[in-house]
Amino acid sequence: MSTVHVFINANGVFIKKTMDYVEQIDPGKHFYFVERGSTDGIPSTQLMQSRTQIEALIKKGEISQVLFHSLHYYQFRWLRHLQSSYPNIRISWMFWSFEFYQLSFEVLKSYAPFSRQFLTRKLLFNLWENFLYFVKGQSLTLFPISKRKYQKMIGGLSHFYSFNSIDFERVFDFKQSVKYHFMPYLDETDLFIQSSQETSKKRIMVGHNGSPLLNHVEVINYLSLVNCQEEILLPLNYGKKDYISILTAEILKFPHLKIETLEESLSMQDYYSYISDVEYFLLNSYCQQGLGNIIYFLYNNATVYLSEKSSSYHFFKGLGFTLRSMEDLLGGNELTSILTEEKVKNKQLVHDYFNRERVLKQWSEMLEF
Repeated sequence: MSTVHVFINANGVFIKKTMDYVEQIDPGKHFYFVERGSTDGIPSTQLMQSRTQIEALIKKGEISQVLFHSLHYYQFRWLRHLQSSYPNIRISWMFWSFEFYQLSFEVLKSYAPFSRQFLTRKLLFNLWENFLYFVKGQSLTLFPISKRKYQKMIGGLSHFYSFNSIDFERVFDFKQSVKYHFMPYLDETDLFIQSSQETSKKRIMVGHNGSPLLNHVEVINYLSLVNCQEEILLPLNYGKKDYISILTAEILKFPHLKIETLEESLSMQDYYSYISDVEYFLLNSYCQQGLGNIIYFLYNNATVYLSEKSSSYHFFKGLGFTLRSMEDLLGGNELTSILTEEKVKNKQLVHDYFNRERVLKQWSEMLEF
């Protein structure tokens, strides 16, 4: 039996990694449907052109699982139709992050004081986007979906696949029968580590993109107060343009800090090479962000600071990784590197949990039910 992988847009990284794993496990067996955007690289025999085509194959018994990468509120009408029309198929959700944490009832928790100026426009955007999807007949409600309605819809899913088990606990914080499965969408072969010899480390990296959810300014304020002498790297090569513009103007208020912004797009290999000399990665996001960067730095002997408000902090701590707390740092603690033996353990844990053989096994179990 086959799975159809449903992508809401043509995010190349996620589609390529999905196909990388799926086609190694079951070449030519499964299907892909991209709701909007490029379908380059997907074989024509496996490319679904419409929801109608998917349902025709379900009726023929050729598709046994519909797997949403990711699942958005404006897909709920189709979700409800699938659940009522085809009760014997498995309907599952591969969780990314933004589809949940940027909903209006969640995003209120995500902004630190400086970034809060973007909260109103985010809520207004959610209102307008929801209205447009409602007019198109895709959103269930005229106004942004309530948490209660949202939970009712996702409570009928079969399985929830996620990199981060704490996300499952936060999404499904109510009684339900949905099954959780650990499902990484990268492995250690994606990290492009050039040499086993440790690079001389000297830089501090704050965040990994230009999103207001990363709460950069509070971190820059701290580095200013402690008179930081190290070079500070600020990746701003993608994100929200209006936030990047305001943030770029704000950091001009700290001329004594050596801040370098990364504004050009890089290949993943060039990007990892560029950040290989980072000693401290400071990620002040209150929700799950930057998992690829976190794993890279844990593997590459850096010290990772995460917010205790984020699911990522508790997930990685629960697996045994050594992290430091953004709340402790911004509360006045000194910026300190983890011990050498802790770096060695972090690298080993990345291998243990994210070696390609194990990741392929997880994906195989998802496909071969």
